Amino acid sequence: MKPILRLLPLLLALLAGCRRHAELPLDAEGARQCAPIEDGGVPLDCARFRATHNSYSTTVDRSLAAQLDDGVRFLELDVHDEDFRGKGDFEVGHALPGWELRRGGGNPDSDRLGEWLRVVAAWSAAHPGHAPVTVALDLKDDLTDNADASRGDPGALNAQLRAVFGEKLFTPEALEAAGGEWPTVDALRGRILVVLSGDVGTRLDYRRRTAASPAVALAADGRAVAVFEGPHGWLWAWTGHRRADGTFAWTHRARYARGRAPAVAIGAGGEVVVVHASGVDAGLWYRAGRLGPDGIAWAGSGRYDEGDAPTVRFEGPGRLVGLHRDPSGQGNRIVRGTLGAAGVAWSAPLRTWRARHDKATDRVAGRFLRVSVGPDASMPAETLRYSSDAVPDARLRFDQLAFVELQPGDPPELADDGLRHAAAPSGDRAFATDQLAAGRIVRWWGFDDGAVSAGVPVHLPATDRPLARWYRAFADKIRAEE
Repeated sequence: MKPILRLLPLLLALLAGCRRHAELPLDAEGARQCAPIEDGGVPLDCARFRATHNSYSTTVDRSLAAQLDDGVRFLELDVHDEDFRGKGDFEVGHALPGWELRRGGGNPDSDRLGEWLRVVAAWSAAHPGHAPVTVALDLKDDLTDNADASRGDPGALNAQLRAVFGEKLFTPEALEAAGGEWPTVDALRGRILVVLSGDVGTRLDYRRRTAASPAVALAADGRAVAVFEGPHGWLWAWTGHRRADGTFAWTHRARYARGRAPAVAIGAGGEVVVVHASGVDAGLWYRAGRLGPDGIAWAGSGRYDEGDAPTVRFEGPGRLVGLHRDPSGQGNRIVRGTLGAAGVAWSAPLRTWRARHDKATDRVAGRFLRVSVGPDASMPAETLRYSSDAVPDARLRFDQLAFVELQPGDPPELADDGLRHAAAPSGDRAFATDQLAAGRIVRWWGFDDGAVSAGVPVHLPATDRPLARWYRAFADKIRAEE
């Protein structure tokens, strides 16, 4: 064989490696081997960065801006929701809000999360060529037990990330749109990534919501409301809107009543009427409201009949038709309602041959929206989902503005959900090696001894002592990106 022909397979392999680093084999330590891609840059999941643990703290004893000036490109903030309703913001602190905060000297004097995030945003704006900065939010409280955004639910966290970082955010949705391959560090310069760490219930809820008996209504202008049963007998409403590409942004989620079997209708002017069965007797109840920028502003409510499996639709401006199962279980009943400022005035019920509305599907102006529950990859059969004329099937959840981190002991549904980040205490070599082999960006927290990393090239060695001579030498040795 001619020499050039012998080299041909190697040349082809090198060219392929320059296009997609993910196709290269793992090394003996289980880490990804990385070749430069087309522009010669290093993909994010092949780069390593200076990182701090409890970046807000008196232990680190450097302001966030000073840490970034020093070349740190990963920051961690511990987040609490305890006084969200009073302050209108989450709080930063170690075991408690405000605890061990290094205040002033470039850091905020308060414990409000928004102010700490704005320090990062301001530094980024002043240094547009910086390597991407990752901010981990270590959730010290369960955000899913909050009734709505006004009390600090995951939607409130999303709203804050969007308000502070805006177009600087590089999101999981952007990564998916890029085909799932990490861009290079150079391509991500000036960008911010946010990773959710901490409370496992919130991390799960951010990736998927479990529900029962969902229903939906769609307005001609693309606004939508989904309602469903949640844990402990609570009913929830989730408002959203159709984007230009046909997907839906689900923004505001709120508890609104106790009961079961909810259904919903939307009027042309944004009027909302929900109906549901009582959880304790045969009563049927309604609640009326109006869509606004912060979800649904509720007004009148009351009992309107007896029966089961209630459904409702608008049949004209302010005019409603309710159909539900007769209390006897034989056939259906129909009621008509007129929506006014004080609520709905309902007619006396009549037996009817009409079928109940399909509460899980709504159609308007040639479009449709459907909700359901069902399994999705590792997620359970109760996972809330939606489909439309433009979306074959998707999870109904908050916009994925933040990445979600995998940690030791997490349930399989998270471990098998394609997460791109993982973290463990410094020295957990087995977990780190497994996650590196799985292609995740790996962080060790409490990294205060460079020797523990031998043979385990984690991407984010998060230390409490970023100015220590040994850490600076270690960062130089691993060629930490800045």
